[in-house]
Amino acid sequence: MAVYFNEGFAPVCSYDTIPGLLQKVAGEVQTAANANWTIHFPADIADIKNLLVLRYQLKNENESETRDIYIEFYQPVNVQKLSADETTVEDVADRKNFYYTEVVYGTGVYSPPTQKDSDGYYVTPGAWEEDMASVRSRFSWFKNDTASTIKKWLPIQFWISLTDDVMALVVAGDASANKLDRIISFGYFGKIKPFKNSKERWSSNFGVSVGSDVPPGQYLTVEERTRYSDKTGTGVTDICMLETFTGFPMQAHMAAFTTPDGFVDKKLEGPSSYTDKYHMSPVYVFHGFDGYRGELQGVVATDRSTVVNKDDLIHKYNATTGQEDNPDTQDIYKVFLVNAPYSLLTNATNVMYGVAMLKKTEPYTP
Repeated sequence: MAVYFNEGFAPVCSYDTIPGLLQKVAGEVQTAANANWTIHFPADIADIKNLLVLRYQLKNENESETRDIYIEFYQPVNVQKLSADETTVEDVADRKNFYYTEVVYGTGVYSPPTQKDSDGYYVTPGAWEEDMASVRSRFSWFKNDTASTIKKWLPIQFWISLTDDVMALVVAGDASANKLDRIISFGYFGKIKPFKNSKERWSSNFGVSVGSDVPPGQYLTVEERTRYSDKTGTGVTDICMLETFTGFPMQAHMAAFTTPDGFVDKKLEGPSSYTDKYHMSPVYVFHGFDGYRGELQGVVATDRSTVVNKDDLIHKYNATTGQEDNPDTQDIYKVFLVNAPYSLLTNATNVMYGVAMLKKTEPYTP
């Protein structure tokens, strides 16, 4: 599997001639040159300030049919809060947003916004056809209620892994501003890997999950919370999948993985004494009515007590058999000790775990 991986820094948003986070992410997608992933809006990468829309093309097995998925990243100009009756959102006075972007994805017709402020920033997100898009998912790199001085120049470190099927993105605000309020958030955008002989429909296989500084109920309106009934996916404390087995749109799926009890008495020092290896687990995708659906691609769960943030982990295996005997291939993963207060780990098997995303696949010669 071809993997494009890179890391870098960017300020919160583009200003003067300095490219901001979203413009940098767009540049990485452009550099990856993967035909499945393209920049949908704005047309000129230089025009990206606080809005970016990516297009992903879902395909059936023989690529005779396709379905376009649009992923909108919108950074509101100001921090926003729910109105008193929780039916709308409103700006927090004198509080610029240097802390998060909102993610919405969907299909059908996407209409970009047109209204900008005097600095050239969009003041609203785009519009979608009715019942064709997810609700807003907040993707945070810093706590929005921090007392520290944060401005548009705040450096954000990012890591991006892009394949034919998945874009994984980790963002982290600079700890120099406040090491306690800085957030490491993991974002997953793309297909999941179905089980062998699965009845997964190609046109339903797409999901999104990101990390947030606040729970979804604190920023989603009353309408958004139940837009797709009681199990509406938030894309934060769950994995919001495009459709279920029966075609029900934008439903919450949960992450599950192999782990001991989250609060088991332990004092691990390095790898297993029996295997001399660190033991990782696939991140399975589970739905409350449909059951186990598959697993996240290029992502594994790891016990955070035995690894260091940004460590590289290597998995050697035989590409033909998939077993570890007679290895000829190795996958390199990068570990992230995600600390976003709300993420797919919140309702997963063990909130004390971290994640590792695929960095490289290459031949291995003993």
